[in-house]
Amino acid sequence: MAGDHSGNAQTITMEQMLQAMTEMFNRIQPPQQPTAPQWKASEIGYFWPDLPSDSDIVDKDDKPYYRAVYAFTNRVRVFGQIRNKATICRNLDTCFCGEALSWWTNELDRTTRLGLQQDDDIEPYYQKLEARFKPTLSEALRKLQTTRYTPLDARNKKPVTAYVGEIVTAVKASNQGNTEFSQVLLAWTNLDLELRETIDEPQEGTTIGQFMEILQRKQTNWFDKYANYSMRNNY
Repeated sequence: MAGDHSGNAQTITMEQMLQAMTEMFNRIQPPQQPTAPQWKASEIGYFWPDLPSDSDIVDKDDKPYYRAVYAFTNRVRVFGQIRNKATICRNLDTCFCGEALSWWTNELDRTTRLGLQQDDDIEPYYQKLEARFKPTLSEALRKLQTTRYTPLDARNKKPVTAYVGEIVTAVKASNQGNTEFSQVLLAWTNLDLELRETIDEPQEGTTIGQFMEILQRKQTNWFDKYANYSMRNNY
C-alpha cells in the first residue's frame, strides 16, 4: 500500500512539473501578432489633380496618376472590395501628390486628419475629396463635350478603356447621366464618326462593362489601321 501512495505522489509531482514548465515556456514566448497586409500606394495609384496633362489618368514611371477626383475615388472603391477598409483609411494619404498633398497637410486640421485615418469606413474620405476637388458644373460640361476618341488617339494607342473612364467621370461630375445606359450612349456618341460607324448603336440595357468589351475587340484593328494616321493626309 505504501508503494501505491508513493507512485501516486510521484505521478502528481511529474504532472505539476510539466504544467509549470509549459506555463513558463508560454510566458517566455512573445505573443504572436497578426501579420498585416503590406501597403503599397501604387496598387491604388496616386491622386495628383494638378499634374500637367489633358488626360484624367496618366501613366508615369509605370504608375497610374489620377487627375480627376471621381476617377480616383472610383478606383479606391474598387480596391476597397478586396482590401481591408481600415487599412486603406490609415494609409490613403500616401497616395496624395501635388495639390492633394497640400490639401491634406495644410487645409485639413489635425482632428479631421486623425478622424479619417482612424475610421474603418472610406465614405467620409470620398466625401471630403469630392467636395474639395470636384470640377465646377461648367468645367464638367465642357469636359464632357470635348472628350472624344479619334483616329489620332488610336494612332497614339490610347486605351479605349481610358476614354470610357473619362466619359463616366465627366458624366458624374456634370450630372448628365443618371443611368449606366445613358453613360454608354454618351461614350458611343462621342466616338469620332469614322470609328463610330464600325459599332452599332448600343441597345437599351447595355452596361459599361459590355460596351468596353465591344470597344476592346475593335481596339487592335483601330491601332493597326491608324498607325500612320496624320491630320494632314488622313492616314
